[in-house]
Amino acid sequence: MRYISGFLRLLALLFTLILSLFLLGVGALALGSGETLHFDVVPLLEGDALAQALPAMGILGLIALILLLRLKTAASWLLFLWNLGVVSVLICAVTRSSYRFAGMDHFMDGLYLFLLALAALVGSWLQVRAAHS
Repeated sequence: MRYISGFLRLLALLFTLILSLFLLGVGALALGSGETLHFDVVPLLEGDALAQALPAMGILGLIALILLLRLKTAASWLLFLWNLGVVSVLICAVTRSSYRFAGMDHFMDGLYLFLLALAALVGSWLQVRAAHS
């Protein structure tokens, strides 16, 4: 059980790092190109608001990760809340009536992403528990 817990905690850190860098990169490209950004997974935001929100979300994820590595106890909650936000956005995106999957491959990719985000959420919760024990 200790190995599974350690794996999930590491998964949470890696998932946060990779997703934060992805969001920061996509947002920076959108801001730099001046093109209208349309990202179906993020509900309620389009265009300039989305181009500004993506790097902000990426920066928040990186801040949570850096603070966790420096402060441990207090910042473990930030990582958990960030991963909870990611899972919430994914649930909100796919449960909207306007969202459609473009075939079975797209559905499976979304399912894998959701399961990975859920595992990262569990890992970040285990990080909170480890920091407070």
